[in-house]
Amino acid sequence: MNDDTTNHATDEEPTEDRTPTSRRTFIKAAGASAGALTLGASAASAQDVSTIVTELADEQVDPGETTTATVSLEDVPVGSAGANVTLEVDPDVALITEIDINNSLLELELNDEIEEAGGGVDSIMLTRIADIEESEVEIGTYHLEAQDEGETTLELDEFALTDPDSNVVREANHDAPTLTVGEPDDDPSPPSTPTDLEVVSTSESSIEVDWSADANATSYNVYLDGSLEDETSATDATLTGLDADTEYEIGVSAVGDDGDETSTTTVSATTDEEDDEPPETTTVTVDLADGEIETDETTTVDLGLSEAPDGLLGFTVDLTIDDSIVSIADADISEPFPDTSSPISYVDIEGDTVRLSAIEPLDPGTTDIEFGHVELEGEADGETDIEVEVVRLEDLDDDDIAAETQSESLRVTGEDPPETPTVTVDPADDEIDTDETTTVDLGLTEAPDGLLGFTVDLSIDDSIVAITDADISEPFPDTSSPISYVDIEGDTVRLSAIEPLDPGTTDIEFGHVELEGQANGDTDIEVEVVRLEDLDDDDIVAETESAILSVVGEPVDEAPVVPEDLEVVSTTESSIEVSWSADANAASFNVYLEGTLDSDTTTTSATITGLDDDTSYEIGVSAVDDDGEETDTATVTATTDEDDTDPGEPGDYPTWEPDVLYQQGDRVSWDGENWEAKWTNEGQEPEYDVNGTWEPLDGEIPLEDDLAELQPSSTSVSAGERLEFSVSDTSPNDAWIESLEWDFGDGTTGSGWWNDHTYDSSGTYTVTLTATDQLGRQSTDEVEITVS
Repeated sequence: MNDDTTNHATDEEPTEDRTPTSRRTFIKAAGASAGALTLGASAASAQDVSTIVTELADEQVDPGETTTATVSLEDVPVGSAGANVTLEVDPDVALITEIDINNSLLELELNDEIEEAGGGVDSIMLTRIADIEESEVEIGTYHLEAQDEGETTLELDEFALTDPDSNVVREANHDAPTLTVGEPDDDPSPPSTPTDLEVVSTSESSIEVDWSADANATSYNVYLDGSLEDETSATDATLTGLDADTEYEIGVSAVGDDGDETSTTTVSATTDEEDDEPPETTTVTVDLADGEIETDETTTVDLGLSEAPDGLLGFTVDLTIDDSIVSIADADISEPFPDTSSPISYVDIEGDTVRLSAIEPLDPGTTDIEFGHVELEGEADGETDIEVEVVRLEDLDDDDIAAETQSESLRVTGEDPPETPTVTVDPADDEIDTDETTTVDLGLTEAPDGLLGFTVDLSIDDSIVAITDADISEPFPDTSSPISYVDIEGDTVRLSAIEPLDPGTTDIEFGHVELEGQANGDTDIEVEVVRLEDLDDDDIVAETESAILSVVGEPVDEAPVVPEDLEVVSTTESSIEVSWSADANAASFNVYLEGTLDSDTTTTSATITGLDDDTSYEIGVSAVDDDGEETDTATVTATTDEDDTDPGEPGDYPTWEPDVLYQQGDRVSWDGENWEAKWTNEGQEPEYDVNGTWEPLDGEIPLEDDLAELQPSSTSVSAGERLEFSVSDTSPNDAWIESLEWDFGDGTTGSGWWNDHTYDSSGTYTVTLTATDQLGRQSTDEVEITVS
């Protein structure tokens, strides 16, 4: 194994859609991965080199078994902005099937990439997107699945770190561990003489060569005219400091674990002739399609580079305008650079500035290079300078390209204030029959500053129409995702989703609501904006439309049927969740546990809690119509999970120590409680924190406040008068509410975020709301209602 400093700033061979190393190093240095690293920084000196520590949970496994490799950094400059580490394995021996990092959204995206690649890859990035406040920090964990017998070393493929001075460090020490699948080979095969040695490129003072890898070689010796010039673990080398127009013989041999060296294979190459001609100055070009436009009219600015004498690795440029005169309506990256759907290029529009950034190696001498296009829209009378600043412009040797920049002026005539965004309400029909359905489309006309997410309520008169279904539209996640949901409660349906959309996006679809005619009459279809935020988390001021739907004819009452498709969704040690098919003729459903009524609900799912572990229960569901008539009961049997937690007594485990490195699953005693490590850590004191490093073995993380509070429309009403109840979400940031159960104090119950209720007789009633979060913790809130 090697303990050398590894430099990952050179290109690697293009195999199986693998991005070249220098290209991906540039990505990480430019901060394209969720803003982890600083853009425009230069390479740091060797004294800033950190050490990558990779710890295998098992050094030997059998084919089909799994293990983990935890990656940490030591000797990290405190205050660094972020780090990326990519390790590579031999896919014939093992595959990476999952990763764990400190950013849940990015972790989800990267694991989706693994899933889309067939469930296993040979290399993928681990990234830490957070300020580094200690010199030792964990980056993440690889989950490895053994394939065929053999050995694979977890080699360092790429590394990038942004230090406190915004320098990008691309070097790191790494002692690569070896995973053995099957019985280890105590007698490794000796390496062979390197094959496929060839010249990759030449310049006036350098020659680059590469050769085929040998799994049995620990390193390679590189010779120049018979003298040892370099030793490396890579399969390429660049020899520098050579004379121009001179022929050299380059030789390469392989070295095994025991230090034995093979014979040398050679190749001849001649350096380039000297070019006495001074190079022309490279220019970042700004080409404006129109010098004058009217307000609300658009024009395009083309950005590019006149030439790249030493090639181009990538670019980052900022275009700035006076946003009181024009606005940046859109921007894109030009070919041959990757489009903005790729993580290695991006467009970032922020107020009066747009940043274009991309990485794609171009050959030396390439001319008339197009970076991209920026669309500008006139806002008000005046003139604005269009100026460009080079943030990053590098050649194939990672050296900065000195370039001049052009500028242009744009004149805007006329003045038209921008239109206010509108939440649109578009019913497919203005009139329907009873029992006939129609669809209402909800959306937003435009999002000038982008859109982070929305929550809107659509309300109708449920004596005229009923809300029978609703869904979220693309590009927002569907309702199987926890970041979007549809909640139908009586005369109101709430649609909510989160999905960032670019500034200037228009004709945005939120979703669709299906309405069914119930009785003759007209109903207003009204929308209320609960939450509408731009990409800066600021509220979007928007108008709202409304519509009127007429229902004609008389409804045909049909009795509900016995609930269909009753099935067990999930079980825990103390709960069972079931679901069933919807029935348009059912007003509600009764849920039974062992033949006794447990709850009633208007939804098509229920969770029965407070059960014993490892116990079989019969759950039944019946449908109830508007007249209170109940169908027969459909049943299903389910068994709660076994309680496999053995917390022990406080003190049964070693006392937690701040300087001990704990692995996932390790148990300690601390502060009168037994704790279990959720992942590898050191110095992380056990404490009550849902997102923390430790979790208690016995008991639950306590709640400091209620998860939810009752909000009645009044606390004093007359008998027969309708009361409206809503819920205020007071749950902490690390929790979310999974169920809300109501007891109205007069023998009736309910669930969900909204309810209305009528008391038939006078008296004082206590309404109780029980909220349950994702950890099964519960809180109750009560309010007294006086009925006269």
